[in-house]
Amino acid sequence: MNYTKIYFKGKITMNICFILGKVISEVEFKFIYNSKDVSISIFKIMLKNKSTIECMAYNDVADYIYRNVEVDDMLLIEGKIHNDSIEILKMEKV
Repeated sequence: MNYTKIYFKGKITMNICFILGKVISEVEFKFIYNSKDVSISIFKIMLKNKSTIECMAYNDVADYIYRNVEVDDMLLIEGKIHNDSIEILKMEKV
């Protein structure tokens, strides 16, 4: 097999995913206390195969999502898989 190395912030990581889906819930915005991250945005998207995934973003990405993402928006997400959710690193409306 030919494995591709993906570089993120100077580190090699294999936990990266790209997802295209439709926002199906309101964006929930919260502040976090006693953590290195200050804010978090959480919402759900539906994929083409009708499965749903919870997405979350932190700090500046969370602020951008809270201001600009609405229900029924189509999003292209680059992120990391954590248990049953995706941590958004980059996001773009389609």
